[in-house]
Amino acid sequence: MGIQVRKKKLSDGRKSLYLDIYHAGRRAYEFLNIYLTKDRQANKEALTLAESIKAKRILEIQNSEHGFIPAFKKKANFIEYFERKAVEKRRANIKTGRYARQEDCYFSCLKHLKTFTGDSLQFGAITEEWLKEFQKYLLTKVKQITAHTYFAKVKAVLHEARKEKIILDNPADNVPNVTKPESVKTYLTADELVALSKAPCRKPDVKRAFLFCCNCGLRLADMANLTWGQVEADRLAIKQRKTGTIVYLPLNDTAKRLIRQGRDSKILPTPDTYVFKDLGGKSHVHIFLKEWFKAAEITKKPDFHMSRHTFATLLLTNGADIYTVSKLLGHKQVATTAVYAKVIDKVKEAAVDRLPAIEVY
Repeated sequence: MGIQVRKKKLSDGRKSLYLDIYHAGRRAYEFLNIYLTKDRQANKEALTLAESIKAKRILEIQNSEHGFIPAFKKKANFIEYFERKAVEKRRANIKTGRYARQEDCYFSCLKHLKTFTGDSLQFGAITEEWLKEFQKYLLTKVKQITAHTYFAKVKAVLHEARKEKIILDNPADNVPNVTKPESVKTYLTADELVALSKAPCRKPDVKRAFLFCCNCGLRLADMANLTWGQVEADRLAIKQRKTGTIVYLPLNDTAKRLIRQGRDSKILPTPDTYVFKDLGGKSHVHIFLKEWFKAAEITKKPDFHMSRHTFATLLLTNGADIYTVSKLLGHKQVATTAVYAKVIDKVKEAAVDRLPAIEVY
């Protein structure tokens, strides 16, 4: 631990005194609103006061190691802390794939935090009641699923603040997140997949990638960042970006044929070479999907994640048990996969409803 009194020269000629605090591998600054001028006696008193505050901070930090949170930490600005965490997550992901945009949710959430509370909010002001009011605000501004996502980011940042001993207890622990609405899983039938395979697509790699994911269940981010080093003879070894879990996905003949089609037979790819190289940005991918679906005369709204839904639904329809499907999708809990079972139930109901009506004489 180290705390030093430092000076910052201002435009008006004065020097602002602040504390440079280094503790537990992190650096923080506390401006004291104490200034040095041309008055020597006043400067001597100012430096004495700064040293007194420094001694107090040292004692507070020592106390924090025994379960006490220093007052200056409670007064720290949560908005600034949240923004710093958002920047850290963006920088951490900048070297990863082409669709590493999950961290942008933090910045979107930050805009709502600033609108709701301004540019300054002390950690000590964040209570369970404040969190509930922020939830209500979010539900008036964004969709329920988005409110769920944004509030999850607030809970996550508060969790990190507790780990860093900025707060002793996380008030969000006792505030349930906004209920996540049950999503409608749109999927393609086997006949629709055949229609797509025959229809032309302006971007061949998008066509191959989508059909490939219909046969292995990869998410768009994992597929876009798939390299030849992750492709084994009959399976993929993938660390999922969303969950961080490693899954091993067996490849059927269709999937293996689809990835071979994009490989130059004359050049041996390196392990870090992308399997699907010519996709374009996420927005462009969906433009190509829209055109392709229209060419195949499929009226369902195209979305790349539909390929994952299709994979899961067709597996269950063809007799796979839900536990196996859950493992293939990389879900941490079988309950997450259960929504697909509901889809299958509706498929069965529709099949029964299509039975011919007969009269009994």
